[in-house]
Amino acid sequence: MITIKYAKEIDWQNALKRTESNRKLFSIYPDLESAEKFAQDEALPEATAFVEQLGTRFIMCPKELLFRLNMTIDDAQTNVEPFFITVALYNVQDNLKISEDVHFDLNHPSIRDNLPEGEARFSNEGEEATDGSSTGGNFPGVINRNHMAIFDNRAYFYKQKAVFSVTCPSTHVYMVVRIQKVLQGSISACVEQYIKSSDNPKAAQRVHKQVASICGRLGNYRMPFAWTYKPVFKNTSGELDTQEFSPIFKQDSSKLTDEDLLKFLADSNKIKLPTIPGHFVADLESLGSDQPENCVTPSIQPVRPFKGHDGSLPTPVVKEVDEFLTANPKALQPHLSYYNNIYVYPIIIKFDGQKTFARARNLAWTVLFYDSDDSQATPLKCIYGEGIQAEFVSSVTCPVLYHNTSPSFNCSIKIALPVQLHSRHHLMFKLSHISVEQSKNNEKYKVASNVGYAWLPILQDGRIIGNEHSIPVAKKISAGYLSSQSLGLKRGFSGPQEMEWVDNGRPLLKVSTYLKSTIYSQDSHFQKFFSNYQQSSASMLSNVEIIQLMKALHAVELNTLIPFLPVLSNQLFRVLRRYQNADVSVTALSVLIYMASKLHSAGRTELLTSYVKYVFVADLGHGIQNTVHEELVRNMIVVFEGRPNIDPALSGKLLNYSWFFFDIMVKSMAQYLVQTGKLKANRIFRYTSHYLNDLEELVITMLKQIRHRADDTAATNANQNLAYFFKNCLTYMNRGFLLKLIKFYTENLKCGDHSKTIRMKFDFLQIICNHEHYIPLNLPYEEKPPVTFDLTDDFHKKHTLIGLLLQEVSIALEQHDANVRKHALKVLRNLLIKHDLDDRYNDKICQARIAMLYVRFFSIVFQNCHKIKANKMSAPPDSAPVSPRPSDDFGGMVPSGSCQSLTSIGRSGNTTNTNGGHANNAPVFDRYATHNKSFSGTVLPAVQGQIEDISKDLSSSSSSLNKSAPMRSVSSSEATTQEKTFAKRYNSLRTSIPITTDFKQLPNHFDERETKDILICFIYILRNLDDGCLFTWWRSAMAIASKHPAGQWEVIAEKGANNFSQLLAFFDILGASVSYFRYVGRKSASDTSLKVNQAKAALEQAYATIGINRSTSHYRGEQRVQRQSLISNQKEVKSSGAAKAERAILTRTVLEGNMANDVGFVILSVLEAFCIHFKTQLEQDNGDNILMRKVSNLLVLFLQISQSEFLLEHVFAAIRSFINKFPVVLFRGTSSFCATLCYEILQCCKSKLSSVRRQASVILYLLMRSNFEYTGRDFVRVNLQATLAISSIISGVSWNTDEVLIKSSLNQISSLVSSDEGMKQTLFPSQVYNLLKRLRTVLVAMNKMQKFRDDPELLIELQCSLAQSYVNNPQLRQYWLEQMCLTHESHGNISEAALCQVHIAALVAEYMQRKKSYGHSCRVFTRVSSNIIEEQNLQEDKAAEDVIGYTEDLYVEMMEKCVKLLTIAERYELVAEIYRLLLPIYERRRYFQQLANAYGQLHDAYKKIVEVMSTGNRFLGTYYRISFFGSEFEDDDGKEYIYKEPKVTGLSEISQRLSAMYEKRFDKSVSIIQDSGQVDTKTLDSKKLHIQVTFVSPYFEEEELESRITEFERSTNLHRFMYETPFTLSGKTHGALSEQYKRKTVLTTSHFFPYIKKRLLVVQREQFELTPVEVAIDEMQNKISQLYEVIRDPPDMKKLQLVLQGCVSVQVNAGPMAYAKTFLSPKTVHNYARHHVEKLKSVYRSFMNLCGDALELNGKVIKEDQRKYQEQMVHNYDEMMKDLTVVLGAEKAVPEEDVVNEATV
Repeated sequence: MITIKYAKEIDWQNALKRTESNRKLFSIYPDLESAEKFAQDEALPEATAFVEQLGTRFIMCPKELLFRLNMTIDDAQTNVEPFFITVALYNVQDNLKISEDVHFDLNHPSIRDNLPEGEARFSNEGEEATDGSSTGGNFPGVINRNHMAIFDNRAYFYKQKAVFSVTCPSTHVYMVVRIQKVLQGSISACVEQYIKSSDNPKAAQRVHKQVASICGRLGNYRMPFAWTYKPVFKNTSGELDTQEFSPIFKQDSSKLTDEDLLKFLADSNKIKLPTIPGHFVADLESLGSDQPENCVTPSIQPVRPFKGHDGSLPTPVVKEVDEFLTANPKALQPHLSYYNNIYVYPIIIKFDGQKTFARARNLAWTVLFYDSDDSQATPLKCIYGEGIQAEFVSSVTCPVLYHNTSPSFNCSIKIALPVQLHSRHHLMFKLSHISVEQSKNNEKYKVASNVGYAWLPILQDGRIIGNEHSIPVAKKISAGYLSSQSLGLKRGFSGPQEMEWVDNGRPLLKVSTYLKSTIYSQDSHFQKFFSNYQQSSASMLSNVEIIQLMKALHAVELNTLIPFLPVLSNQLFRVLRRYQNADVSVTALSVLIYMASKLHSAGRTELLTSYVKYVFVADLGHGIQNTVHEELVRNMIVVFEGRPNIDPALSGKLLNYSWFFFDIMVKSMAQYLVQTGKLKANRIFRYTSHYLNDLEELVITMLKQIRHRADDTAATNANQNLAYFFKNCLTYMNRGFLLKLIKFYTENLKCGDHSKTIRMKFDFLQIICNHEHYIPLNLPYEEKPPVTFDLTDDFHKKHTLIGLLLQEVSIALEQHDANVRKHALKVLRNLLIKHDLDDRYNDKICQARIAMLYVRFFSIVFQNCHKIKANKMSAPPDSAPVSPRPSDDFGGMVPSGSCQSLTSIGRSGNTTNTNGGHANNAPVFDRYATHNKSFSGTVLPAVQGQIEDISKDLSSSSSSLNKSAPMRSVSSSEATTQEKTFAKRYNSLRTSIPITTDFKQLPNHFDERETKDILICFIYILRNLDDGCLFTWWRSAMAIASKHPAGQWEVIAEKGANNFSQLLAFFDILGASVSYFRYVGRKSASDTSLKVNQAKAALEQAYATIGINRSTSHYRGEQRVQRQSLISNQKEVKSSGAAKAERAILTRTVLEGNMANDVGFVILSVLEAFCIHFKTQLEQDNGDNILMRKVSNLLVLFLQISQSEFLLEHVFAAIRSFINKFPVVLFRGTSSFCATLCYEILQCCKSKLSSVRRQASVILYLLMRSNFEYTGRDFVRVNLQATLAISSIISGVSWNTDEVLIKSSLNQISSLVSSDEGMKQTLFPSQVYNLLKRLRTVLVAMNKMQKFRDDPELLIELQCSLAQSYVNNPQLRQYWLEQMCLTHESHGNISEAALCQVHIAALVAEYMQRKKSYGHSCRVFTRVSSNIIEEQNLQEDKAAEDVIGYTEDLYVEMMEKCVKLLTIAERYELVAEIYRLLLPIYERRRYFQQLANAYGQLHDAYKKIVEVMSTGNRFLGTYYRISFFGSEFEDDDGKEYIYKEPKVTGLSEISQRLSAMYEKRFDKSVSIIQDSGQVDTKTLDSKKLHIQVTFVSPYFEEEELESRITEFERSTNLHRFMYETPFTLSGKTHGALSEQYKRKTVLTTSHFFPYIKKRLLVVQREQFELTPVEVAIDEMQNKISQLYEVIRDPPDMKKLQLVLQGCVSVQVNAGPMAYAKTFLSPKTVHNYARHHVEKLKSVYRSFMNLCGDALELNGKVIKEDQRKYQEQMVHNYDEMMKDLTVVLGAEKAVPEEDVVNEATV
């Protein structure tokens, strides 16, 4: 049986169920900020090993070059002559060439055979020189090409493919293809035959034969012919453009330069060029991360994967094309592989003015490279070949322009430079005249004739040449020609005397060079520093010399600095250690600062981090004793102190970029320990005292700089940098020393902006606390649970870091700036997240000990409890509890990782990587121990004040948490001498920095985000806290309360901060946690769904480690990283659409559901544990104490907000346990908790989930049974409260569904009664059935209310009938009166709402008077309303006396509500009547503030009365007689009601409202009858509904008018109304005045208006008829009344002229005159009774007198512009007097007082 099942429930079993689904709390926290990093530096990028980073890579494979003029060979079309292709990339936007030239040979082998064997263009053999010397032969052993040892270029040949790399892809990048042919003549002549060609094979054969003969003679020389191009990329993301190459353009001999080409490409759509019929086809294929096989670099170094030569056929290889990077720093990288090349670009030969070689026209420019100017010197074979064979050649000849004495060139020659260059290495340029046309008679015909020589030394001033050079041309050369130099001013040349110069030595050649080398630089300062320092390796340079060399390095630009960063940095750190001179060291440091500044400005900070992690090595060798970290600290102090010879801006830069030097110091310190063998030594002795003293001094000087530059970003950066330094030092140094420095720094960190100071402190502490051994650093912790949670001095001494953090959190929460508070809470919350998700602390004991460290946070929460705003607890519409299931998605959110290596000291933060899954088989969280249970947790390893090693092996720190160890505290006697010395300096340091006073601004409330962060931290600590700690604190709090009666507990809590006041705040915080972490469903989750994925990504990013495989092999193919668009590669990741959004919403929904469950489990466990251990205290005063109210409200709160089905099961179990434990509280104490519980349980009875309804029904039944068993006779309290609750609940909007569900729950209760064998022999079953019957009756009534919810009058009547039915139950009657009040207020019927409140007050007064607790009954309220007397019908129910809690406080509260509503209703006169009853109570209770308020409100009310009486602007209602005709109206058919409408409601308005309302309800046409006569129902249309609407006015007898003087009195307590119906004896409605009769109908209602209802039934009808003369008398009396109203004191000037116009104007005075002529003329006066005639004459006399008085009054107040109108009215009045004198005769007017008397009749 179900009652037996729940009767056997045990608390520990419920607790065990709550722990079954425990998981890590923060793994399901849905409100983490996006892009939040918990353990990483947010400013600096992750350090990665230097790797060659290429751009967007693609492979180009030319397929075909074919002109229309072609021939067929071997069934394939081919060109008639050989063509040579050169390809390069250009960026039009940057106006640059961005790649080297790559050459292809697509000629058919038969065509290629026409060329001579050895091309002069690519010559390995020297040819005969003009001076007779030989240049042939190879130069052995000069060029050091180590890569050639594994790459024999003779065993390989190039494929017709090339790999391009573009670092910055864009739509402005073009591929240009230049086409050359064998030198033949002018370009135009050669092109013409291709343009005019046709498909005639004979023409092609003819051209082929002609070219074949030319190739045999001139095949070694080429000429420009044509070119084509195409865009490479579609967009900046690197997507290749698929369009074909452009048409082939004829090459213009005058536009060969790159500048001309770029201009055309920029305006290609506007410029038209002549084309050659033909096409060029090539494939472009993106490589991505793939690496083609057998690929070589631009310097011919093989790239893995590379297959070796098999010894048979040559192996084809693919060559990479060298990219020319722009000056953009983001595209530069440090040198990683060896290359040492120089590109030579011939520009122009100016032979047009020389006379030495007059016939020199077809000029060929040949480039060679020599290492000597001896006569026997031969050119070096170091020029990269351009053919298919991968060979180095000794010379290259540029293309020749036919018949041009000043030819321009567009070719490049790539030369591999020797490793060791000297002054005799130079470029040799040989100029030749090429004889194109052969003379038949010239037997001495030579193809090439030398016409000059020129040379260019590679080194100038110790550095390699660069940029453009203009050089002279010598006719011939002789040994020692390099010594020949121009003397200037046309004084000739020095050097060999036999040297002859062309054109007197004028510079006739122009050439440029471009160096691309990893060992040489074109920067003079850089090259000079390295050259001199390298030469001084044996003997040091002087201090002055090295300082000058280093100062010059400030001029080095980024394009040199970045490639040589590792080399330069190593040299500077070596200088720092080598020179024992302060100026030298500071200068070296300043250069390093300059480098860091430049790299930061360029956005290349990752280069510095990579250098620190992977390059820097602190070498202690070479006999140098000083270490890098010691020298850096010493010189940083010098810079911060700002000595006279130091740039003042240097200290600011050092602050900003101090992280770099701190990281260098940390790595140097670590490697120092390894190299000296001190890694396992005691931390105290690892570093010298001088170094520690310097560190102290560094902190002081940095602190001064930070405070001085508080408003600068440099201060913020320095603050974080110092924190990272301290954090890393904790791994190696004496931790006691560091902790004191940390504490000193945080205590003295001040700046002008207090908010910024706090933010900086938390930035600092956050970084420190991210140390991977942060938890062991904060141990030991207290052996005994603390009695208080306050932050004591002893706690600060034992737990320095946590003490600092919590202290700063406490300060931050008092700040007015919300951003500061949020930042502080974020730091604390993120730290707890790390602990929660840390795999090292998965054990429950570990988590309990961590919670013990943070338990002092409770006191901070308690101090700020009042700032946590109550959250809205209303559930979403139509929401029902659901059961979100735990998702596996949150079990493993964080990947695991490894610890940080010794050589990887960087800024990756805490390297502890954790798993978010919950531990299996965790022990039950025992909160149900006995009172005497002692704290059983074991202590952690001690970390002493001087901080020794926690463990010899850091990796064992996590396991040590589970071991027992004696606790050691910090004592001064154990301090070392060094620490004592520091203590003295510490005190002096504190006084050296002035401390400013800060003024706090307290916040009013925390916003939702702050509150959630506070509560989640609170719940995490509470969840993991050991039971002994919590119980100890509870007992100390209750010890304070037990000394006083329960009624004084609230006063004790208000007196100040003590454990008991904190205990009350504790329950408030628990309630706030339930509210803020409630389950809100999918609808709310959709608003913040995107945060879920962002938070998960943040967690993964925080703990993920990136492993980088490093290789020492020169094969670096596996290390390549694609660099996608370094300039524009930051692109946002777009959403994948609706599916992704839906998943995000679902994820957040699950997260919120699980979070609500887990928070609920924690709070329920705490709540039940407290109830078990402090049951006696909770039952004090029958539960009517502040503590029980906190507990009960918290328990009910679970039902008041939406919960999951899973959590509700545990909530119901807790409620059942509460019912069993505290029957005294529920059934003897105050009824408020029982009422609330019944209400919330019945709310659950209409849940859509059957399981929830079933359990709710059981609890309601258990309440009834427990109440019955407690009293032994009945369950009146539950009976009453259940009835009240069901009445309140069933007014919901979804009534049809709710009614069925509630009836289902009631049926379940009925079945429980019938199956309860133990109660069958008692009265309990019958009482339950009676209650169920009553509840079903209420359901039926409420069903009707729902049916008429759109008819406010009927709805009110139904509520009123329920209120009248509960005359024997004051609380139920009060409830329905309150519901009527709310209904009236919602429809704007404030007077009726006020009367409902008055009836409630009268009901309370009547009950209290009968119980002798109040001196007045309800009769005192009759001055407010005559209807109040019905409250005397109250019947007393003896059984319910103990549950009716009417007190004088409640009575006062009800009366104050009456005052409020009556004021709003403008019934100010009744406010005084209410205060007539309230003021004696205030006076008796000495409520002086309330008295002051009351008299103030009375003052205002009387002023309002005066105001409305003078203005007449108060309208207290309009009344209408409403009759219904039609069977659809049911009980209202044929009935007659008086409706009270607000203010001035017109006839059409009420008619329209009623018509629309009833047409909607009955779906039938409604007819409005506006005739006030009797309705004949037989004549009505049965197809329509009929409603008669008639305006009625209050009716008073003459004697009643004497007592109702004011307008208010004539608008209050009304129950008789009158309306008039005109008729004639002939049956017509209207006729002549002598025939016009009128019927007056007086209606009496059942109650007085205003009432709790706005319509009242007519219970009596009276009618009387007026004869025509009586009608005239009545009409004239109405006129007199109107005149009297406007002229009485005070007069109503606004209505005066309107009334006068209706009385004396010509247009309207026909009415008064018509009555006089009809009934008073001599001809007709005898037809009427004499007393009627005399009365009519008397009325006319009064009328004329009042008109005269009104005219006189109006004449006094009008303005000048109305004077004519006044005169017109006086004239009309005089005319009317004349006419009436004729009718009335010469009788005198009656006295004024008689006029007044008769006018009021």
